[in-house]
Amino acid sequence: MICRKLEECINGELKNNSLEKCDYLFVIDDGTPTAVLTELKGVNVPKALTQLKGTLLLYKNVFCKFGHVYARAIVTSSTPNLKASPEYVNLERMIRKNYKGNVKIVEKQFTEKDIEL
Repeated sequence: MICRKLEECINGELKNNSLEKCDYLFVIDDGTPTAVLTELKGVNVPKALTQLKGTLLLYKNVFCKFGHVYARAIVTSSTPNLKASPEYVNLERMIRKNYKGNVKIVEKQFTEKDIEL
């Protein structure tokens, strides 16, 4: 299932919360549901990471039901090396520990098959 906007998929739970959310949610249901959170950004990659983390915090009661949750930031600028930044480290740790997933930041165009997550 591909969702146009995250809140439409989750029915707008906690709509008035001040945490920023990511743009899209993709759900792969092959027995054990997998979620792929996707944020599209121009140049502000740290903000993309903050939005992905905010989504996980807002909807943790939803995402805890998934077998895996992955975070993807797709940017139009060059991809900076953020692996040592606090935003990246905290998000990567949270996703790996709590959701058995990973984080990827890619430039401009991104194609990924479900077996490559």
